Amino acid sequence: MYKFDARGDRISYISQARQEFQQIVDAAEGIVVFSFGSVAAGHKMPMSWKLAFVDAFKRFPKYHFIWRYEGTDLQDEVSPNVHLFKWLPQSDLLQNPKTKAFLSHGGYNSMQEAISAGVPLVTIALFGDQPKNAKLAERHGFSVNIHKGDLSADTIADALNKLFKDPRSGR
Repeated sequence: MYKFDARGDRISYISQARQEFQQIVDAAEGIVVFSFGSVAAGHKMPMSWKLAFVDAFKRFPKYHFIWRYEGTDLQDEVSPNVHLFKWLPQSDLLQNPKTKAFLSHGGYNSMQEAISAGVPLVTIALFGDQPKNAKLAERHGFSVNIHKGDLSADTIADALNKLFKDPRSGR
């Protein structure tokens, strides 16, 4: 019987990708992971939101932002501390001690990964279970929520500053 390991190429890709992520982590004072999950792709968000994130991230040059982003339209807009990737080893990044925050839509799986890693969140709930999850996380003190209607560079920067300065965040 012939056995074929269909995962071999994927393992090689993941290993190479992790080296690239590790270089970013090693060069940073701290990192922020940013993903809206697999359903709400980042490249499909309104341009005003994209530019708000880009502007907010420029205000934190000591931190590196690792953003799950499948588009190419922001390549010339982002500062050197912002890294765009079509895929993230999200769980691995969240477990890294240099991870200071997780920007998320507040989906169930992302919330569970953040809780497991002990990483505080900035949540921008979009739909479904996300608003309820975000409210619960904020009530329990491990998230700062931004209503999607209030999203701006200032609200993003303010939320990140709250997390970075809060001694309860543990990171």
